Amino acid sequence: MESKLEVQDTLCIVHLKGRFHTGSNADYLHTLAELDRIGTRTVVLDCSGLEWLDSTGLAFVVGLRNTLVASEGRFALVNTNPRIGEILQITRLETILPVFESVHEASAAL
Repeated sequence: MESKLEVQDTLCIVHLKGRFHTGSNADYLHTLAELDRIGTRTVVLDCSGLEWLDSTGLAFVVGLRNTLVASEGRFALVNTNPRIGEILQITRLETILPVFESVHEASAAL
């Protein structure tokens, strides 16, 4: 899994690409360190390039959301594919993770 951060004013978009699975913990720690370095507390995870998400990926998403919420930040997911949407429904995470169709829509809501 690859992650790329893009800063737009006070919003940071984290573009995820590939398969997010066991062994991706280093990506999580790197992303957290970069977000801390940038200093933004409004984050959108762009899932358009994400092919797969297992329990490690879910832990990344929930951990990032919890870290941001604890510091009065805001968080959303965008561009989820049908498989990831199904995983969010099965795990009932769609109840705590806001999901939007686009970065623009998420930005307006956050």
